[in-house]
Amino acid sequence: MAEDFNISIEKSEKEGAIYITLSGNLTIDNALSIHETLSDKIVADETINISIEDANDIDLSIVQMLVGFTDTRNKLDKTTHTTFNISEDILELMEKSGVIKLISLLEKTN
Repeated sequence: MAEDFNISIEKSEKEGAIYITLSGNLTIDNALSIHETLSDKIVADETINISIEDANDIDLSIVQMLVGFTDTRNKLDKTTHTTFNISEDILELMEKSGVIKLISLLEKTN
């Protein structure tokens, strides 16, 4: 059974942006819920800012989803930014694997 995780969505009319925060257990156990949330926003005209906060765990399923989401929005000429506020251990693994650089490169083509 999946551990707790949280998805929060805030829309700023003033900034023309949507803020999505993902936290907790960001693994395959919760991938369907996360995918549904992101899919609902994929064609949004607003800039989307995704923040990964206080992740207990994050696995390849979520990483692939973030890369795919960013790439698809990029192809639709939409702007997406992702920030990682996660533990040093997970951040180091994501940096060494090239995930953060890949997402950053996708963002820069907007």
